[in-house]
This record gives sequence, structure tokens and C-alpha cells, in this order.
Amino acid sequence: MELKTAKTLAPEHEAQILGYLKSARLEHGMLINFGSYKFQIRKYAWNPEHRRGVGASVISPVIFALFAFLEVVSR
Repeated sequence: MELKTAKTLAPEHEAQILGYLKSARLEHGMLINFGSYKFQIRKYAWNPEHRRGVGASVISPVIFALFAFLEVVSR
């Protein structure tokens, strides 16, 4: 899990997390940005067989619950 406080997520952030996944030989990672106007979450999967990562905007139920909690707390 990589946490950022940037105005928006950039391609460099995606490259960084994919590099972490590859070097750690992990299949899944999550990039969370707290610095933008809207809370940003991206899930990434590294497939060593295809030698490229695939990013997807998939929010798991746990992260969805966290997002709902943060929305309530910010009011």
C-alpha cells in the first residue's frame, strides 16, 4: 500500500508502485492519495507472466467502508 499527498496521481506514482510490486514479487498493491480534493484510490496487479502491470480503479468493500467513514468524519 502506497500513500500519497499529491494534488493528483501522476504516471510516476503508477510506475513507482508497479516497480515496488515487481521487486517485492507481490501481485497486488494499492495507491491512495489523500492530497487531492477528492479521495483517490487505485488498485494495481502485477502479472509476472505478461511482464506488465494492469491498473484498475477497483474499490474493495473495506476501502469503500473507509471512504464512507472519512466522508462522515469530514462533515
